[in-house]
Amino acid sequence: MAIPESQLDTWSHQGSITQSSTTYATVKRALEAADTKYANQSFEVFLQGSYGNDTNIYAESDVDVVIRLDTIYHYDTSALTPQDLAVFQAGLPLPAIRMQITRATCYQRCNKVLARLT
Repeated sequence: MAIPESQLDTWSHQGSITQSSTTYATVKRALEAADTKYANQSFEVFLQGSYGNDTNIYAESDVDVVIRLDTIYHYDTSALTPQDLAVFQAGLPLPAIRMQITRATCYQRCNKVLARLT
């Protein structure tokens, strides 16, 4: 089956550059706003697909906007006690943190036992 001439004509014209650029700029500003929950993370917003490659076709394209997070972890320390926050901020390796927690737990338990004995 042959492709109709009208379809070939549609495919031969690039889609709206101005409108898509304006839309992308609006979406990008919203994603990069300082009040987003991820604003303090390392990320990049960019176009992907036909608009990113300048191969979009009139009336047949969507705009693919990507937000790529470049950091792996996000910490929410708001529920930590001051002691736990200090341990977290010290950046100790996990075995050292476990040792500190174990020592603190043992110390608390020992104090409870001693309190009962005296």
